[in-house]
Amino acid sequence: MNTDFLKIQNKSISTKLAKSLLKNIKNSDFILGENVKILEKKLSKIVGSKYCCTVSSGTDALLIALKSIGLKKNEEVITSPFSWLSAVEMIVAEGAKPVFCDIDPLTFNINPNEITKLINKKTRAIIPISLFGQICDISKINKIAKKYKLKVIEDAAQSFGSKQENINSCNCADISTTSFFPTKPLGTLGDGGACFTNSDIYYKKFLRLRNHGQLKKGDFSTVGMNSRFDAIKAGFLLEKIKLFNKELLLRQKIYKNYCNLINNSSIDVQLPFIKPKTISVFAQFPLLTSERNRRKIQEFNKLSKKIKFPIFYKEPIYNLKPYKIYFQKHLLVTEKICKTIFCLPFHPYMNLNDQKKIIYQLKNIIKK
Repeated sequence: MNTDFLKIQNKSISTKLAKSLLKNIKNSDFILGENVKILEKKLSKIVGSKYCCTVSSGTDALLIALKSIGLKKNEEVITSPFSWLSAVEMIVAEGAKPVFCDIDPLTFNINPNEITKLINKKTRAIIPISLFGQICDISKINKIAKKYKLKVIEDAAQSFGSKQENINSCNCADISTTSFFPTKPLGTLGDGGACFTNSDIYYKKFLRLRNHGQLKKGDFSTVGMNSRFDAIKAGFLLEKIKLFNKELLLRQKIYKNYCNLINNSSIDVQLPFIKPKTISVFAQFPLLTSERNRRKIQEFNKLSKKIKFPIFYKEPIYNLKPYKIYFQKHLLVTEKICKTIFCLPFHPYMNLNDQKKIIYQLKNIIKK
């Protein structure tokens, strides 16, 4: 279904995308350049942050954020074990130690009530992950961070455009990072990412780090990396941003349709929990069921060529081979969710008949 989404979306603006590409070719404008500057201003305006620095991927954005706070070897960073592994991957890459915190059983985001128990003299930062399109409980997390003098880096790879009580994802922490991977709520044609901040100091560090350690050509003041954003991809994003608000409304409609269909079908699943005064961008539509039903869904996925029910994430990160050495203890909520979660196919251009077929199929799988 994500492939369907991209085909429909790209077809609707294919002429504009082609014109953008041809303009870049004509101007020989490929790395950074004018499109990137325009895009960064637009992204900052959308989330309300003072600064935005685009980079080559969401993973690089996390690495740049960690480097910007001066994370040192053997320091500790508290984060979630229930997510894609980029945050943990970059913590480890910097020689630091990921400390895994259990998640909220309703939102699947890191549970602020568990964070304080994990803080010690080595703790340097918290990386909460705003999962499945819903911003994490950032107000509580920021209060904890302030009390213990920790840095907060929001991993907003799945939540660009979400908000909670007028707090915008990507403008709610010391640094926020996001991803423009094609299937994200705001995706480009290829990899991409961004760092957001309201700090002049961090912003200048972002700019240096993404461009081999230089702010101006030949001015090498630190060890950097090559994480510059392509002007071509920036041009594509400038076209896709024009669709973003419309698609956000469509995502809300698809969500409501699914909820009504599930409730009317009396299927044995737990619907997504969206916190009050929250706008989710619904990067995914997660459901919980029994372990037995989840196994049935997995078997169906192996055989089905059309409808698939994606499963994010089958294992806590601390169970994955490269990260087992960072295992501290079994996190019961995380491990239960890993065994019972699955997602419905979801994108803003689904029609009601598609949704009805999907729910009909799900009901038949679970009934067997």
